[in-house]
Amino acid sequence: MIPDLTENARKRVFWPKVALIGSLRFYQEMRNLYEEFGKEGIDALVPWPHYRDPEDATKYDPMWSGSEEHIAIARKQELETQLLGSRASDLAYVVNPDGLIEDRDAVVIGFTLQAGKDAYCMKRIPVRGLANKIHVKTPQEIIEIARGLKETKYRPLLEDFRRRTGEHDL
Repeated sequence: MIPDLTENARKRVFWPKVALIGSLRFYQEMRNLYEEFGKEGIDALVPWPHYRDPEDATKYDPMWSGSEEHIAIARKQELETQLLGSRASDLAYVVNPDGLIEDRDAVVIGFTLQAGKDAYCMKRIPVRGLANKIHVKTPQEIIEIARGLKETKYRPLLEDFRRRTGEHDL
């Protein structure tokens, strides 16, 4: 069960952020990582799918027609959410349990690397030019990397916030 985001929003400001990159075929794996990382005080930024109910595609989007134009718009929106997550993150983790990535994932990975952020993946990426720039890591190894960020980057920010505001609930 994914916790209510508003419930923990203020705490999450001081958590390391990991952008999850990958095909929405692996959305459930991304949600699982969100929970696993969240238990460790790490904010996993999950791409927001353009959701359609398989039984009634118009349930969440009354204008949905299933046309090529609508599918293209949905794919563009999914890419935009991954780019936003990458921009807001400290590092990126490619969720590719089958070892493959889609074209738009390569775009997001390139964007992440160009921004000077580290990117890691579940399985080696067989794309020339990316394979030697992204290292394979397990989710547990990503947690360890993020814990290091928590100590070096976020703890000083949190302590400064507490000192200036007198608020110690976070």
